[in-house]
Amino acid sequence: MKKDNKSDNQKLPEQTVDAAGVPLGRLATRCAFWLQGKHLPEYSPEKDLPVTVRVQNADKVVLTGRKQTDKVYQRATGYPGKIKTEKASELMQDNPGEMIRRAVRGMLPVNTLRKPRLKRLVIETSNSNK
Repeated sequence: MKKDNKSDNQKLPEQTVDAAGVPLGRLATRCAFWLQGKHLPEYSPEKDLPVTVRVQNADKVVLTGRKQTDKVYQRATGYPGKIKTEKASELMQDNPGEMIRRAVRGMLPVNTLRKPRLKRLVIETSNSNK
C-alpha cells in the first residue's frame, strides 16, 4: 500500500496581513480564522490544515478606546499570592508581537491543535531584519 505523500515542491498556503492601523481584535480574529483553515474547502474541525499566517508591521497595530492605558495582562508566577501584571502600553513598547500572539491564542479553540497552529503564526515588526 502506497502512502500519499505531498511532494516537496508544493508550497504550503500562506496568508499575509499588514497590521498597520488595524485594531488588535480584528487582526486576531482574522488570523485565528486562517490558522484554523476555515477559508479552505477541505476544512474540518479535527484536522490541522498547514496554513501559515504572516503578520507584518506588528508594532503599528492599534488599540481602540482607552485600552492603551487601561488594559492589563496578568499571569500567575506559581508562588502563593504572586501575580505579574503588565500594561498594554508597556507590552507594546517591549514586544508588540507578544500582544498579537496572546490575542490570537485567546481566539483559537482550546484543544490539542492550538499549539501547532500558534507555531505557524509568524509575526514581524517593521524594523525586523529580513
